[in-house]
Amino acid sequence: MEINPNSPDLMNLKGGELAGYGRHDEGIALIRKSFDYNKHPPGWYYWSLVLAYFAADSHSLAIESFEKMDRQNKDSLSYPAASYAIMGNFEDANSRFAELLDLDPQFRIEQIKTTHSALMEDTRLRLINGLQLATGEKKPAEKLRVA
Repeated sequence: MEINPNSPDLMNLKGGELAGYGRHDEGIALIRKSFDYNKHPPGWYYWSLVLAYFAADSHSLAIESFEKMDRQNKDSLSYPAASYAIMGNFEDANSRFAELLDLDPQFRIEQIKTTHSALMEDTRLRLINGLQLATGEKKPAEKLRVA
């Protein structure tokens, strides 16, 4: 960033890291700024927003950003599934989780602990809890309990 402070790719990456480390507002602002500098952003710019908004507990914005991604995979599908469940929309949560299983029938929620290890612990636990809600593994009354 010191060498090329106007690089939208670097802004986006750094914004994602800041949001991932708990500096949500600062990270999201930098990611949004990267969109101003790149008028035709690649799909992964939206992936950064999904992660940042999810980390900031802004689930409707995480879902909105997810819908703008050009390619979705099992990792990216886990976030709207969890977000919908956290917001209480279990039909859409279950639908997104079913899409995830279509891509990877061997997927298990326990894998999140290792495959998403770069997330802060509270964000990773929210993702796990959201997915457990999406699958019915946890009941809605349990949604605020951290596993």
